[in-house]
Amino acid sequence: MMFLIGGVLIAQFKPQSMPGVLAVYASPIQASCYQPKPYQCRIHVEPFTINIASGTRLAQFQLTATRISTGVQTTIYDFRPDQSNPVPYSGTVYTPSQVAKDFAATCGQTYTVGLLGKDTGDINMFSLGTTGQFTCPAVFGGDTVGVFRPTNGKLFLRNTNSTGIANIAISYGLPGDYPIVGDWDGNGTATIGIYRNGKFYLRNSNTLGIADIVITFGTPGDQPVAGDWNGDGIDTIGVYHSSTGQFKLRNTNSTGAADMTFTLGSPGDVGIAGDWNGDGLDTTGVFRPSNGRLFLKNANTTGIADIMLTYGLPGDKPITGDWDNDGVDTIGVYRGNKFFLRNSNTNGFADITLDLGVAADMPITGNWNGIP
Repeated sequence: MMFLIGGVLIAQFKPQSMPGVLAVYASPIQASCYQPKPYQCRIHVEPFTINIASGTRLAQFQLTATRISTGVQTTIYDFRPDQSNPVPYSGTVYTPSQVAKDFAATCGQTYTVGLLGKDTGDINMFSLGTTGQFTCPAVFGGDTVGVFRPTNGKLFLRNTNSTGIANIAISYGLPGDYPIVGDWDGNGTATIGIYRNGKFYLRNSNTLGIADIVITFGTPGDQPVAGDWNGDGIDTIGVYHSSTGQFKLRNTNSTGAADMTFTLGSPGDVGIAGDWNGDGLDTTGVFRPSNGRLFLKNANTTGIADIMLTYGLPGDKPITGDWDNDGVDTIGVYRGNKFFLRNSNTNGFADITLDLGVAADMPITGNWNGIP
């Protein structure tokens, strides 16, 4: 049976052994979206209660967020009884306070949040309620390109994806360093870093100076990657070992063991990262320089690619970013001193073409000026 309370759809289901008696039902599910920092949005779920009829027990429930534009549904909280989460008693009202918190979202997108649940006598999950649609605050900007010159450690950054002189030109690092970019402090601005012999040197501003963060991680010869792997609004480090196809990712910018280890690709591939499906989490992929093939995963786990495409020519250098500010990172390549950027992860021609740097430079991308 389903009915409306305050504009929120509520579902109730009945145990087969007790006709006419409600087994488990929920109070209205309410959620909203807000922007705690520039270029970052979060979904907040309000506290709710689950009513459990006498003689039955709550076996499982899940909170899910559905992005309306894509239909992609993400489980944002999954309750499964164990020693740390005992089964709520029958004949009680259960208030799961631990789910009344914030979850990563893509700015400018519309969502619903739903609650699924079942009692111990059910095989399938039932809908216990869903919110109406709500839209996260919009941001404007998107990623723009830059280059790192490995011969002398100079960086040249553009604030628009157009041909022209650099808006920011600085020196950071030494000849032979490998560039890495991320929002290391969650303030909405992408800033520079370099990787040298198994050690990261990260800056919190695009200015001259010594590293704000120094981290030992990986081994000499690894390729650095960075992304927001857990949706907390802060980019953290990782490495890709090209000869074995193994990614190792950290959820904090500190020295320690990998939080995630998995394999993708073949020897000689280049590791890349981005939010390929707009779910607010960065995941990995690889670019194959021998033939311009890309293999992108929507989860940081071992397995076959979710997206496979060909873009670019043998010898191109890969780059990824949200060029059109739609919440999805897409592909690009750097060839000679020219960028070729696509607004979708599909085969096709470049949507944006621009010149920057010289042929030996290495491409980088980010929101350098922090303007949302």
